[in-house]
Amino acid sequence: MSGFQWFMGLYTNGDDADSRGYLSIYLFLDVDALPKRRSVHLNYRLSIPNLRNPSQSLSKEYKATFPIKGGQGWGDRRAIAASAVTKASGFLDPSAALTVVAEVLHARSQWHV
Repeated sequence: MSGFQWFMGLYTNGDDADSRGYLSIYLFLDVDALPKRRSVHLNYRLSIPNLRNPSQSLSKEYKATFPIKGGQGWGDRRAIAASAVTKASGFLDPSAALTVVAEVLHARSQWHV
């Protein structure tokens, strides 16, 4: 969505004690760049493609209103077991890089007056 600063967060060993051993992935909105009294309603998908077997790719859809109360991002705290993310499993490419894709499915922004 243009006009906003978005970024992804990836925690390779979870983002808290309950998610240790998993990848945690989130989509974040830079709330410092968001004008006051404005919100963004977003339907989006986060995907981790499996390069060896596309049918084993992971994909999950989310609905969130940014800014997020109590945080900046929204996603999956336990997206996939970290031990499953290997070259042999197909989630890492030959250089050991992981691809995470964020797709915006529907978005609208709203001013609060």
